[in-house]
Amino acid sequence: MEFTLREEKFIQYYATKKELSHVEKVKLAFGLRMVTREMKKVVVIYGIALWMGLLWEMLIVQIGFLFVRQVAYGLHCTSSKVCLVVSSILFPSIAWIVITLTVTPLALWGCYLLTLAILLGVGPTSSQKTKVRSKKHYTFLYKKLVVRLCAGSIGLLFLPTQVGALIVAGIMMSTTLVVLAKIQHKGE
Repeated sequence: MEFTLREEKFIQYYATKKELSHVEKVKLAFGLRMVTREMKKVVVIYGIALWMGLLWEMLIVQIGFLFVRQVAYGLHCTSSKVCLVVSSILFPSIAWIVITLTVTPLALWGCYLLTLAILLGVGPTSSQKTKVRSKKHYTFLYKKLVVRLCAGSIGLLFLPTQVGALIVAGIMMSTTLVVLAKIQHKGE
C-alpha cells in the first residue's frame, strides 16, 4: 500500500509516540482514508440538505435509516462515489417528499406496520460488504432488530406525526435495501 503525503505525515506523528510495524502503518492509513471519505460524504450530503433548508428533517430520516440499517444490513452501493451520489439525492429528496405530504396518523402506522412485517419476514440480510456470518449471528441480529422495532413502536406513540413520518421514511429506505439485498442474494 502506497501512502499519500497526508498519510505519511499522519503516520509520522504517531511513529514519534510509538514504534509502528508496517501493518500498523497500513491500518492507520486505511483508517484515515475511511474517516476522510465518510467526512466528505457528511459534508456533501448535509451541505445539500442545508442548502435545501432540510437539515433537521434529513437528520431525522437518517436516524430512522440507521436505526434499522445497523442490525438488518442490506444492499450497499458498488463504490463510495456511487454511495455519495445516491445518498445526496435520496436522503434530501425523501425528507422533502415527507414534509411536503400531509401524513395522517393512520397512514403513518399503516406504512410502519407494513415495513415492520417485511423486516421481520426478511430479517437481517448479508450484502457484499456486510455478512451475516452464521446462524448464531443471524439470531443475535434478529433479536436486536426486534428490540429496536419494539422501541421504535413505543417511540412513535409519543412523537408528533410529522417527526414519526420522517423516521418511518428512513426505516422504509433501509427496509428497501434489505429486500433488494435478499433478492440479489437469492439470484446468486
